[in-house]
This record gives sequence, C-alpha cells and structure tokens, in this order.
Amino acid sequence: WNRREVLEYSSREATRHDNINFHAAFPLLVGKNCIGVLCIFTRSTAKPDKGLIQTMEAVAAQVALAMHSSRLYEETVKNAALLEEKVMERTRELEESQVQLQETVKDLNGANEKLRELDQLKSLFIASTSHELRTPLNSIIGFSAILRDEWLGSLNDEQKLNLSAIHRNGRHLLALINDIIDISKIEAGKLEGYVENFKLDELVDEALDTICSSAQDKGLELQHDIQPIAMRGDRRRLLQCLLNLLTNAVKFTNHGTITITGTLEEGAMVRLEVADTGIGIRQEDVANLFQPFVRLHAAGDGEYPGTGLGLYLTAKLVREVLGGEISLTSVYNQGSTFTLLMPMEVEV
Repeated sequence: WNRREVLEYSSREATRHDNINFHAAFPLLVGKNCIGVLCIFTRSTAKPDKGLIQTMEAVAAQVALAMHSSRLYEETVKNAALLEEKVMERTRELEESQVQLQETVKDLNGANEKLRELDQLKSLFIASTSHELRTPLNSIIGFSAILRDEWLGSLNDEQKLNLSAIHRNGRHLLALINDIIDISKIEAGKLEGYVENFKLDELVDEALDTICSSAQDKGLELQHDIQPIAMRGDRRRLLQCLLNLLTNAVKFTNHGTITITGTLEEGAMVRLEVADTGIGIRQEDVANLFQPFVRLHAAGDGEYPGTGLGLYLTAKLVREVLGGEISLTSVYNQGSTFTLLMPMEVEV
C-alpha cells in the first residue's frame, strides 16, 4: 500500500460509522512494504495528543511484526509439510530403486558366475584338446627331423628344404599349443608351480645359449651383467618368461645389441631387464601390449609374424606364478626395455 491508499481506506471506513469526529490510519510496515492498516475512529471531539499518536505508531509497529511473524510461521509450516511429503516420496522412490538395484546386482552376480563357469570349462576344453594335438605333433616333429637328417636315406636339396620347413613349422605350432595350454591352465586356476633353488646367472646363461644362434644369424651382439643371486621359486617358468622376452628382442631387432641385467634390489626383490636396440613400440600400443593376440606393426614392414600370446603369457606367469610385476619402457625406432621385478624367494 502507498500513503494515498492508506488514507483512502481510513476515510472509507470512517463513513461506515455514525458520529465519527476523528479517524487516523497507521500503516503496518515490514521494511518498506505495507502489509496492512491500523485504523482508529473516535466520536470524541477532543483531538488526540502527540503522545497518543506515538503510542499508536508503536502499537502499529508491533502489530506489523506480529502479522509478519505469523505469516512466516504459516509459510514455514506449509513448506515443512511440503518438504516432508517430498522427502517421503523421494524415500519411497529410493527404496524402490534399491530393491530394483539389488535384483539387478543379484542377476549380474548370477550371470557373472555362469560366465566364470563357462570360462573355466572353455579353458579346460582348450587344455584337453591341446594335449590331444600335441601328441601327434611331437611325432611329426620327430620323424621330420629323422628324415631331414638323412637317418633313413639320402635326400636331395629340395627334399631337405621341405622337411626343414615341416620341422620348423611343427615346432612353431607346438610352441603355440604349449602357450595355449599354459594360458588355459592359468585362467582355469590349474597351473601348478614347482619350487626349487637356483642361481640367476646360471639361468640367464641357459637362456642366452638357447637364443644365441638366432641372434648370431642376424648379426646381433648379446651382452649380460648378472649378479650371482641365489633364488628360490619356479625356475622353469622364469626361464620361460626370459626366453619369451629374448625371442621377442631378437625378432624385433635388426641390428645392434641385446642386453640383460640382473640386480638385487631393496626388500629382497630381483630386477631383471631385457633391453634391445630394435624397432621400439609406439606409445599408443604400450597399453595393449600385454593383452592376448596383440601383434606389433612396423613402418614399411607390415605385421611381424606371431600369435600375440607370448607377452600375455609372460605377464600372466610373472604376476600369478612368480609373484612379481612386468613393465615396459620404449622409444619408437630406438629400442625397448622389459623389466621383471620379483621376490628373491617365492613359495608357489
């Protein structure tokens, strides 16, 4: 309300009564807002003094405050009721969502359990089938070697070449089957380790002897600096991992050096590094390198031959059998370094 509206209201109310000699209107103010009017009407001919006017102004202020507080209280009660209703409604929705979520989690757990069972059955099936394949394949490899080495009679050059191809591809297929068997055993939780005492330097010498011929064929230099660390763990699996890394180093290095270092670190941890001066690995390929069936590409050379299982199997063996960790640092077109960090003693 403004001043004019307050006076008009007071005059209008005064005309509704007889013999009104004096009337006054006091606005009920809250801040600058007028929320009502306090009107005084009197039939007395005496005019109110200043003290009465001040008293009525004070009364008007208190009435305004009381009305404002009452309205605020009503709004608060109303809003509290609305809020409580919304909270109850939201609570019901959350309870319903929780029930649905629990049912979904239960369904997912059941589905995951079935997937785990199927995965184990798959791994067991692969392992069983691979064993069946390995038996005749060993015969093929053995007899092709006998024929190639002319134990059963002389051969011409073309026959020797063909038998060498049969023998070489047979051994490659056998290595693939062995990798598949190992992976399926690990994934099915059936791989058993064999604990023994061994010297790290002797194990590295054995690995170098195995790949020495392949490295020499490519003109590569082999270097090693291995501390004579006495270890206890699965020697065969560590040798398998090291051979996988060395074989890869030879495959992807066309010139230069392959270096192996072995040191004892703090906390009875052994660090074994295989470094090469090969093609290196692009940064975008590093994250997927230890995944199954990942094979590298080199600029201008296409895809390198292989199954893409070697590094996946190596990482699995290092982490789940040797109790260690494997990592990689690489610069494309300059070389790579694979690092194994594992306990000096592991009870498999």
